Amino acid sequence: MINIFYNPNYIKTEKVWVTKSFKYSHLYNIYLDLMYLLNRPIKNNLIFSGPHKRMNNLVKTFKNDNRFSFNNLKYDCSYIVQFDSFGENVLKDIIQNKNNKTKVLIGPLYNIEYDSKLIKYIKQYKFIKKVVASEIAYINAAYEMNHDISPDDITVFPSGIISINELKDNISKKISSGECLIYFKKRPDEHLELVKDFLNKKNIKYKVFNYGNYSNKELMESAMISDFGIFMSRPETQGFAAQELLSCNLPMFVWDQKINNYEDKKLSGTTMSYWDDRCGVLVDTFDEFVLRFPAFIENLNSYYPAALIKDKLTYEKFKDNLIEEFKK
Repeated sequence: MINIFYNPNYIKTEKVWVTKSFKYSHLYNIYLDLMYLLNRPIKNNLIFSGPHKRMNNLVKTFKNDNRFSFNNLKYDCSYIVQFDSFGENVLKDIIQNKNNKTKVLIGPLYNIEYDSKLIKYIKQYKFIKKVVASEIAYINAAYEMNHDISPDDITVFPSGIISINELKDNISKKISSGECLIYFKKRPDEHLELVKDFLNKKNIKYKVFNYGNYSNKELMESAMISDFGIFMSRPETQGFAAQELLSCNLPMFVWDQKINNYEDKKLSGTTMSYWDDRCGVLVDTFDEFVLRFPAFIENLNSYYPAALIKDKLTYEKFKDNLIEEFKK
């Protein structure tokens, strides 16, 4: 039995009353509050950030399982997805009511200020562990951030991004159109121009999805009919967009970025926090991109990225991971 705590205030932004876009309206925040009260997920097309997607996936994962309780301190084990003023208040309540069976996992949503606060709590109370979303985030937190925290006080498990049944449905419905999907997020514009020029010379049709200028629905629809994807993004601790593309069984050709500029630090990074050879090809430079692209195209049928998602990133796997972590 596990308590799940989350609050949408973490992802809310300033809104206005008069606007043509629901995204920027006060009505959007009212809608979030209503769905939060009901502990119901919202449509993917109404999610505009990774932290919000993480919360929504949390609701999808646990909403129909009576072994879990949302935002109610009923059991000895608690998972708090965010450490902000809400998360700290929840933790204080848990500490006040703790017993020898109390266990708490917190994260991976926190800023630098609250990350430092969390570490102080962890040093004082041995029943608290910090959650990170990937091995690269573990390396950052345990060894590169210069925080006074033991690696043993950090645990790794990512959010689930799809149910096993939805994944099977994606696999069965995947079709080929002869086109390429390009995903581009916060990289130099010349990177995109190099890739577009390269594809144009090879007469390969493509559709570009530039971060912030598309809907989730459009991205997924394109992934389901594209032959392959080219992915260029900044480093991610989990990277929901990449993983949702992989869940469409879309082979990926990734131009990676391995330095994560976080505040004043240069941390280890990658655009693909979960990856193996079943997913496609990952390169570090454009020269390597040009060199390895022909073999990738010739072997498209040999890739099966949905297998990675099944092994590590379904809602069911996330639930199992959480339960096992509390058993340790």
